[in-house]
Amino acid sequence: MNNDAMTENLSKILELLPNGLSETEKAEAQRIRGNLKNLSGVEQDPQKEKERQEHKKAIAEVYYIIGNLEEPYASRIPISFKKFLEEQKWENYTPKNLSRLREEAYVLLDIVYRHFLSSPEDRSTLQLKYYIESCLQALKKNTHPRMPHTESCALQIQNAKNTEELLLCVRTCGLEAHLQFIMEKEEKISLLFT
Repeated sequence: MNNDAMTENLSKILELLPNGLSETEKAEAQRIRGNLKNLSGVEQDPQKEKERQEHKKAIAEVYYIIGNLEEPYASRIPISFKKFLEEQKWENYTPKNLSRLREEAYVLLDIVYRHFLSSPEDRSTLQLKYYIESCLQALKKNTHPRMPHTESCALQIQNAKNTEELLLCVRTCGLEAHLQFIMEKEEKISLLFT
């Protein structure tokens, strides 16, 4: 896989990140997307080159962690994803302190855990929790505090026991399109490296 194809794959992952991220995480994801356009090796200004190196170091951190997973977890990571990380990582970098990872590494590890490492039973629970958090954030952003149904909708969303129940709740709260959008993105992420 050439650099352009790998850059496109990572860019797709970042574009598929849900809207439920905090403003800081969104800004970081946007910065990463901008950096991906510069992975071709074209000479850049020193600041952009430093950001590119930091991004590649984050990929190296994820690669290092995945490379040290024990079975059965190691076999759950698709070979195409491992190869992608190997080709994109900073060659001469080995993480020294895994308790202080870069922001990009956390974003990628979250995706890895939810889509590849969790058991099928846990995956559905994690997805539901993720959908609920995303809907609550969207509800908070898109409503006025004085609206009487906001608290009622939030309570219904929090108490959803499964995705079908959550879909019913968000229909009454006007968040159905948001949830469908998030669900489609999650599906695309899981299919990207299978």
